[in-house]
Amino acid sequence: MKRKPAKRSSLFLMELIIAILFFCLASAVCVRFFVKSHLIERDTTALNHAANYASSVAEMVRSSEDLPACLKEQFPEGASRQEGDYMIYFNHDWNTCSEDDAAYSLNLSYKQADNFLLGRIVVSDSQESEEIYSLEVKKYLQKMIQKEAVQE
Repeated sequence: MKRKPAKRSSLFLMELIIAILFFCLASAVCVRFFVKSHLIERDTTALNHAANYASSVAEMVRSSEDLPACLKEQFPEGASRQEGDYMIYFNHDWNTCSEDDAAYSLNLSYKQADNFLLGRIVVSDSQESEEIYSLEVKKYLQKMIQKEAVQE
C-alpha cells in the first residue's frame, strides 16, 4: 500500500491559515478606522452645535436691551447663578434640559466696563469638563452716552 505524502494537505492548511490571518488583520484595521471616524464625527457634531448656540447667545447679547429677560425667554430651563453669569444645559441631543441630565453646558459671563458690555461664552462637555468652544462678545452701550448727553 502506497501512501501519498502529507505535503500537499499541510501546504493547503498553511495557506488557509495565512489567508484567515490576513483577513483578521484587515478587519481589525477597518474596525479601528470605523471607530475613529465615529469619534471624529461625534466631536465635529458637538463643535458644530456648540458654535451655533454660542453664536446665537452672542447675537442675543449684542441685540437685546434686557439680556436676562431675553435669555430667560429663549432658554427657559437655563439658570442664572448670579448677576452677570448665566448657565444653559443641553442633553446628548443638544436639547435644553436640567442640570441633572446635562451632557453639555453653555456658560455666559458678562460685565459692564465703561460704555461696553463684555461677555465670554464657553460651551463645555459637562462630563469631561472639557471646553468645546469659546467666544468673546462686546457690545457698545450707546444709550448710556445719549442719556449723559441729554442730562448735560
